[in-house]
Amino acid sequence: MRMAAKLAHRRWMRGIAFAVPAVLLAAGCSTPTGSPAPADTQVPVAVGLRRNQTGLAEAVANAANPTGGQFLSQLSAQEIASTYGTDPNNAQQALKTLQGAGFTGSLDPTGSIITGLMSVQNAEEFFGVDLRVNAEDDVQVIRPSDPPSVPSSLAPYASEVAGFARSIPSTTSPSPSAPTTPNLPPCPPPVALTNRLRNYYGLEDIYARGNTGQGLTLAMLEIDQLSQPAISLFEKCFKVAIPPVTNTIVADANPQAFGDEAEESTLDIVAAGLLAPNLDGIQTYQFDPYTSMVFALDDAVSASFQPNGPEILSTSIGICEKNLQDPEISIMEWILNAGAASGLTTVASSGDDGSSACYPQTKDQASQYPGTSAVVTALGGTEFVSTGGTRPNEVVWNNSPSQEQAGGGSQVSRMPKPTYQGSIPGPNNRIIPDIALVAEPADFGPIPVCKNNGQSQLQVAGGTSATAPGYAAALATMLQQLRKDKGAQLRLGSMNPMLYNVAASPNSSSVLNDITQGTNDLYSAGCCTAAPGYDSASGWGSVNFGGLLNAYEANITKSG
Repeated sequence: MRMAAKLAHRRWMRGIAFAVPAVLLAAGCSTPTGSPAPADTQVPVAVGLRRNQTGLAEAVANAANPTGGQFLSQLSAQEIASTYGTDPNNAQQALKTLQGAGFTGSLDPTGSIITGLMSVQNAEEFFGVDLRVNAEDDVQVIRPSDPPSVPSSLAPYASEVAGFARSIPSTTSPSPSAPTTPNLPPCPPPVALTNRLRNYYGLEDIYARGNTGQGLTLAMLEIDQLSQPAISLFEKCFKVAIPPVTNTIVADANPQAFGDEAEESTLDIVAAGLLAPNLDGIQTYQFDPYTSMVFALDDAVSASFQPNGPEILSTSIGICEKNLQDPEISIMEWILNAGAASGLTTVASSGDDGSSACYPQTKDQASQYPGTSAVVTALGGTEFVSTGGTRPNEVVWNNSPSQEQAGGGSQVSRMPKPTYQGSIPGPNNRIIPDIALVAEPADFGPIPVCKNNGQSQLQVAGGTSATAPGYAAALATMLQQLRKDKGAQLRLGSMNPMLYNVAASPNSSSVLNDITQGTNDLYSAGCCTAAPGYDSASGWGSVNFGGLLNAYEANITKSG
């Protein structure tokens, strides 16, 4: 599913979407554009405190290594804080300093990241930023005219600062809300997708053992409206149960920023529900697409530390790496690594612009964050091609030339090459995707799309936005069985070292479906073509979850 044209210039891109260029914050002496931001408007602010980020990343790598003695070990938020986090006295002093400047917010559970709100006036005075308003997609957006920096009063305690960007409500347009009484269309002919996915990806035995997600919760990041009527229509038409959904509005987001449709959110939720209908719940974190993902990640990961918090986080939303500043990445890397250290598994769509994740800014090779984080499993896209037999063939998803859509994946990234990718030829940086899942919209069929005016339509949808939540849901069913076998508190954490270890084993074909046909190159970027083994078109291929379950059980037993 493509976003509407009106979203083409948004900062964030959905897995099924256009690349959406940010307003780049260029340092220098250029004259600021736009008008001064209203003094009393609240803007989100994130401060990264001084901490041992390298040590935490090493702890995550050790816990994720299936051949080591710490496989699947977990740290509590308190253990992360005391071993790798900021000195508690310094953290409290930093918070007190911010509060004295008009900040309202709090420390994350690891005591190392501070997030909250400040008025434009207070933020400009304390941080020395110039906050300006410009029109983006017919929305008024506040951004700093230059990258913010840590002020001298925080410098003894803090190393990064990020945020300050948000949309502001229109004075003429009402704030949209999710529809409640849509005009429902007739149900379409049923699509046998659920059984097809379950059979193709080796979930039959897992389901036969009574695992459909009970006792587990997924978290999802969203940037558009949520619609219960759309979800209810899907349940009615396709005779499937969708887990209950709870929603959190992040960082005082302006409701107008979410648009007037519930496309992406409906796809994400129903894709998860198809494979794990009995999840205890899905927790969505809805954030302003004109602000940083830092705040949504912080909320979702913080929730994962709580009792009965989410065990798996899925995001179909990402951004071209070139549009991220180093402080923003550094803060998000701490949050993602903290989640992984506690056992949280994060999966992300790789995008739908093939190997050119920064399109339309550039057609050059590029990747999308957070899929490029070493602790995140990046999902590419495939499609089913009939072979005339009982089992279709799986190839790289690419809808060109009729449509410029293909599963994301590239050999170009800002992130360093993780150890588990050391044997893969290519540049010394992170390469994505790791694995792939079906993304072709025709394979998914129509989903309900509801609008605020009460109208509803059935729209064929798919893309890598469907792969991340679908994979997350399949993992939940697998984790449910592992908890029965190995302990109720078990979590999987960062999965990539396990996936790459399995790929190098003699029985890899029982776990991974190698995809050797197709390319995700849309714009002659010179990448990427499927081949035997790992490639940047489909990673290691798709997953047989029954085989992956067996591999986990064997390695858990081996590690003691």
